[in-house]
Amino acid sequence: MELKRRLEWLNKLVEPEVVAIHAEVADVRDVEIVAKNAKIIEDFGAVPGIATHEPGLTIEWVERENVPVEVILAPLNKAGYAMEPSPEKTLEAVSKSTRKIIAIKPLAAGRLNPREAFEFVYRYVDSAAVGVTSEDEMRETYAAAMEAYRKLRGSP
Repeated sequence: MELKRRLEWLNKLVEPEVVAIHAEVADVRDVEIVAKNAKIIEDFGAVPGIATHEPGLTIEWVERENVPVEVILAPLNKAGYAMEPSPEKTLEAVSKSTRKIIAIKPLAAGRLNPREAFEFVYRYVDSAAVGVTSEDEMRETYAAAMEAYRKLRGSP
């Protein structure tokens, strides 16, 4: 299913503010392909973004090539989990980026407790996305995120 049709289908459920191009596409690092998809997203009325599985390389590429995206979803966590090609390169790319970065995998696939995870993540970015499997887990994660954010940044 092409991107335009997927967005039309998605719009029946919700009006997304940001739409990220999957890492499978973005990590090829082809400006023409990403720009074409970003334009479709923008024409749809959403902010174009990308997801990456190789943040240390792809974020740097986005900046160097001035790829037309405003948001990047990237693995970022204290354990270094999924921060390819290395945690050091990822942190360097994140710190130099002019785009909004949303941390994904902040709990490192359950390796980190939420408080520890968010205290690390919010040193580098303003936002994080997490998966939860229960209402209790959601409450614990949200409380830890808010506590860490307030501690490091003040009131949201």
